[in-house]
Amino acid sequence: MFATFFLTSATGWVSALLIAVTTAIPYVLGRRGPNSSLQQLGPFLIRLRLHYWLGYIILVLSIVHAAFSMTRATFSGSQSLGLFLAMGAFVLLFCQLVLGLNLSNPTQGRRGLRRWHFRAMLGVAVLGLGHIVLNSALIGVLIP
Repeated sequence: MFATFFLTSATGWVSALLIAVTTAIPYVLGRRGPNSSLQQLGPFLIRLRLHYWLGYIILVLSIVHAAFSMTRATFSGSQSLGLFLAMGAFVLLFCQLVLGLNLSNPTQGRRGLRRWHFRAMLGVAVLGLGHIVLNSALIGVLIP
């Protein structure tokens, strides 16, 4: 019982932390002037490799988090709205994966895809935060 609770909490919090880090990477490694030291790291799409890999890791951790959290004991006291928010964030993570795969190819028409990628990121952040507030055991202890 404790192991399941620990795995559920750990995967959830690590996913939340990685979402924040992964969101920041494109802005930190963004395009700079021709004399920028970031240009020495290579083209922008190459510099985003860590962003790509963290996206895959977040999706895997979210699947593990969902698998371990789906027990009878977990559902008995859960807020169903928080679970629906988590499900929405989970679907948007798959959308992020598809959009990210398309954006990783240097083709024309990327501006629209970047906008949808950004909107999906906002959706994941808002829905994930709602899920944390409504369903997190830690938040439930800190804010009774």
